[in-house]
Amino acid sequence: MEKETIIIDLEIQVEEKSGQVSALEKRVAELEELLEEATAPAPIPTTFEPIIITGSGDKTSSPFTVTTQEWIIDWSYKTSQPDYAMFSFFVYPRGETALYIESVLFPKVTNGSTYSYAGRGEYYIKILAANIDSWEIIIKPAN
Repeated sequence: MEKETIIIDLEIQVEEKSGQVSALEKRVAELEELLEEATAPAPIPTTFEPIIITGSGDKTSSPFTVTTQEWIIDWSYKTSQPDYAMFSFFVYPRGETALYIESVLFPKVTNGSTYSYAGRGEYYIKILAANIDSWEIIIKPAN
């Protein structure tokens, strides 16, 4: 009789432990899911608000962030001295001072656009302007 009691007692303990193991396995799965969500990379924005830079003379812009692979730079200037006006700009990756990724040099017209494939990142613009009343540069996502 004592053997049967021990066996029954052990079976009850096994059943209890099986329930505890199942509960722990379920909790581990929940924690793994939470960990996966917490460590998943944040989605990359597919657009950004237009960035507007204005002035009338030379200027180096503050850094701005582009979150799309392709983007457009619209530019324009006004001058009351067209024969003596000089307007150019260079787009650099943040931290770079020599190798620009886009530029407009001495255009014959007072406005235009350039399409950039430079991709996501932080950039700044260096504008050179002489005999210009005002200028504006707008960086915006393509499409």
